[in-house]
Amino acid sequence: MEIIPVIDIHRGQVVHAIKGQRQNYLPLQTSLCKSNSPEDIVHAFISSYPFKTIYIADLDAIEGRTNNNKIIGQLHESFQSLTFWVDQGLSSPTDLKNQCCGQHVIGSETKISPDTLNEIITLIPDIILSLDFQMDTFLGQEILLQNNDLWPNRIIIMSLAHVGSNNGPDYKLISNLKKMAGDRKIYVAGGVRHEADLELLDEMGVDGVLIATALHRQRITNETLNKFTQKNAP
Repeated sequence: MEIIPVIDIHRGQVVHAIKGQRQNYLPLQTSLCKSNSPEDIVHAFISSYPFKTIYIADLDAIEGRTNNNKIIGQLHESFQSLTFWVDQGLSSPTDLKNQCCGQHVIGSETKISPDTLNEIITLIPDIILSLDFQMDTFLGQEILLQNNDLWPNRIIIMSLAHVGSNNGPDYKLISNLKKMAGDRKIYVAGGVRHEADLELLDEMGVDGVLIATALHRQRITNETLNKFTQKNAP
């Protein structure tokens, strides 16, 4: 199972995501370093552990304002050994021209239509689809959730209400969607607190988890990371 650190960028700095309530996100305070600049946070992550992938949520782009392309591009140049998964609110093929480098993530919260999603998958077959939830509500067109034939090969189950909540992942939701996903790769985001959560997700056959708070607060140690990243390394 792959462990993927997350950075949420808002107005050029990394913020602490809590329960998807973006209007309340504050500048990140982390035990890993004294800065909240994206470059310093990424450096702190890979200095503490040899991660292979970093997930970036460009909150300004997702919310339809400006974007953080310059910063993301600099990260790509500075950390060429890393793969960056980047969510910038992509919702149309035209957006691809304005998106930064990295592996593109499409969030269902953009209300992307099945036809548009299929068009983008045709252009970029390895696109990643994030199925976004707030509590029990699916953020997206319902047909996208009901018809798994529309899904690409990699899926993120994004439980926004569980992000930074210390309440654990939404295991019921994960179990249900994993059954629907068939042999697609499943990544879980939101609520992972400690080794016991990782153990259970690994037993469920999850391919990877996206984590921020547990890493910043060092609730998940390097020993734990080794245990899971080496067991099923991608």
